[in-house]
Amino acid sequence: MGKNEIEIKSSLNLAQAAGYLRDLAACLEQGRVVLQRGDEFMELCPAQNLELELEGAAKKGRQKISLELSWRLGHVEPTAQLKISAEAPTPPPVEEAAPEAPAAPVAAGETPVIVEAPAESLTKAETPEDEEKKAGRGGRK
Repeated sequence: MGKNEIEIKSSLNLAQAAGYLRDLAACLEQGRVVLQRGDEFMELCPAQNLELELEGAAKKGRQKISLELSWRLGHVEPTAQLKISAEAPTPPPVEEAAPEAPAAPVAAGETPVIVEAPAESLTKAETPEDEEKKAGRGGRK
């Protein structure tokens, strides 16, 4: 599988950053994170066991926190069909099966008549010899 990446850098205020982290946490709890910037996006499906790397640094009047989560993929491969969200997409409409052919119309107040043939009459056609055997005449000449 080739390398697939999306990197998003942005300037934002503290409340916006905290909001993104809350959204990320909610998506992680649901087992699906989709990152999107414009038309570019990728879906990540975190495993139950993650590796966490958290780093704080202060240099020349600048501070930073780096957070990295990683995991090994199991049998489920991520798909790239969703937007960034903690909600599942709306399922496509279900196609209805074609209606069965209508039965013969029955007039109001009438009871439909169902005729069933015995199973043995459907499995074997009787010959004249079979009819003679039934009548006790034997069928031999």
